[in-house]
Amino acid sequence: MSIAAVRAGTVDLGLSQSMILPQISMNSVPPSYVFSRTKAHETGGSCVVFRPQGNKIGTAGNEGIVKLWTLNLNSEYKSVKVSNGPVSCLNFNTTGELMAAGDNASQIALIKIKPDLQIVEKFQGHKDIVNHCVFASEESKRLVSISQDHTMRIWDISRKTELKTSGFTSSCWALDIAKNDTRFATGHKTGEIKIWSL
Repeated sequence: MSIAAVRAGTVDLGLSQSMILPQISMNSVPPSYVFSRTKAHETGGSCVVFRPQGNKIGTAGNEGIVKLWTLNLNSEYKSVKVSNGPVSCLNFNTTGELMAAGDNASQIALIKIKPDLQIVEKFQGHKDIVNHCVFASEESKRLVSISQDHTMRIWDISRKTELKTSGFTSSCWALDIAKNDTRFATGHKTGEIKIWSL
């Protein structure tokens, strides 16, 4: 299993020892060694995510730039400036053709990765840092985002509009959506975990 980590602007790509010692559980084994490393972001890296196909890695930094790399990190594949401040979250859709990047300025950039990284839309509506965003369907027609402004917002990607806003009593820090798109879970500053119907 490949594991990617970003710290101080440097992206490390490593292997778990479970690849070398299969009898050891992955749950108890940290990455064993770094086989690729690069200085990805001058002012610090904030996000790292594998493309679902496993052949590229997306990274984002405090300078507001999103980059797409080859798997061995030996060459920068593409890059695009999405914000004047730090990028707070980064995610691919299931086909790996789109990325969503939320920032500290409460915006979400929708990025098409082919032929070059290109911003195709910016969603605005949150009033604080976007903590997480997830594509909500296999067809990637919707995007769900959460923020420190105590809201969750659902966006229609094809129509480029906001479909729904739900308010929380506390900041929402974590979000994930079930594979069948019928439920999603949120984690909150209060320590609560909530399961919702989408």
